[in-house]
Amino acid sequence: MTQASGLPGQRMLSFPLGGADETGRRPWSEGVASIREVLWNILMTEPGERVMRPEFGAGLPGFLHRPNTLGTRQIIADVARAEIARNEPRIDIVEITVNADPLDPGIAVFSLLYRMRATGAEDRMDLSLSLAGGA
Repeated sequence: MTQASGLPGQRMLSFPLGGADETGRRPWSEGVASIREVLWNILMTEPGERVMRPEFGAGLPGFLHRPNTLGTRQIIADVARAEIARNEPRIDIVEITVNADPLDPGIAVFSLLYRMRATGAEDRMDLSLSLAGGA
């Protein structure tokens, strides 16, 4: 397999891994779809979850019972920034914000703005994280 760069025509095994497609092959993704899948994988994987890469993952689901405070949200942003920078070389992080949802004290809104190195195009990924109420 060629090194992933986000260029059109370069493909990576699709995530999450599923069964074979109608042709009997594993699904592949490329370009923006591949980058988004890898980012999701990085953010949602708990450290220690991967047998051969125990340090991999930002572990955002692990913040479930943490309070929705400025400190918790800053830790989420810092961990995500470090893991993405270490594990996704096809992008540059432009901005990561984690803010309290003004309508629900138990929700933090994670936003990642990034630039694809191969094309210079920007994309955004937004996630709502359930936390334990805030102050």
